[in-house]
Amino acid sequence: MKIECTIKRQGGSRVELGGKTYHFIPTDANDPEAPHVAEVTDEAHIKRLLSIDCYRGLGKEGAAVQAQVQAALQGSGTEGHIKSPAEMDADVVSEETIHEILAELDNLMAKAKKESPDQLTNKQISDFAEEHIGISPTSKRDINRFAAGCEIEIRGDLNQPAAMLRDLLVKLSAKYPPEDEADDEGDGAENAGAGEEGDGDGQE
Repeated sequence: MKIECTIKRQGGSRVELGGKTYHFIPTDANDPEAPHVAEVTDEAHIKRLLSIDCYRGLGKEGAAVQAQVQAALQGSGTEGHIKSPAEMDADVVSEETIHEILAELDNLMAKAKKESPDQLTNKQISDFAEEHIGISPTSKRDINRFAAGCEIEIRGDLNQPAAMLRDLLVKLSAKYPPEDEADDEGDGAENAGAGEEGDGDGQE
């Protein structure tokens, strides 16, 4: 299905979903008003894009699918309070990039002997953002754009950039836990089950 991105950037817009990159490019390179379009075939990706205001399906099929997606969102009470990357004029941040950032964050916390990003100082948070995320630690707009690219909502009552960054890193860490931590949880559940079976045998 052909989907249009109504935000027109020079060179088009690239969006990564599920490891696949979609490049929305002008249908006519010589026409500045030409729609920016990409072909999307994955059903889940189609629904994700059409749930965002700045994307629309083209043709009768596209319009019909978009109507279904919007109706489903309204029926579920979803209002999209987390701003999409497109709404913030931001690039989608890949999971690979996020895991790289979190690996560097783990290194920083180990050196600082901290257990959570919310225990880091403002200077540590700001230096980390500039060096490893590549955004200005004093720009609220940059911080919000990066958060949108990660599909993270920063608390609306936070006004200081360092506090916004801290909230972002805490939520990123929660959303993308280390793989070995997830494995440990699974192993723990298996061991617990084995222990319960053993106890039962002993009681008999």
